[in-house]
Amino acid sequence: MHQLLEIQSTANFNRILGDTRFLIIDEAQEIANIGKKLKLMDTIEGLKVLITGSSAFEINNQIGEPLVGRMKTIMLHPM
Repeated sequence: MHQLLEIQSTANFNRILGDTRFLIIDEAQEIANIGKKLKLMDTIEGLKVLITGSSAFEINNQIGEPLVGRMKTIMLHPM
């Protein structure tokens, strides 16, 4: 999957996703430049993206500013 995301363009993400309108990315902190990639994906009309990861601090540091006003953070505590 990492190789598919290497080309950072809306056209590439549209090609990969096709008609998909809900994307789940687990362990998002493992993907280089995830914030910039998510910002490009945000331009795809109707696409909803849910990202998760075991390291919330790493994800917040990597996503940060590119998604200001377009993201919602939900903390899930262990049961």
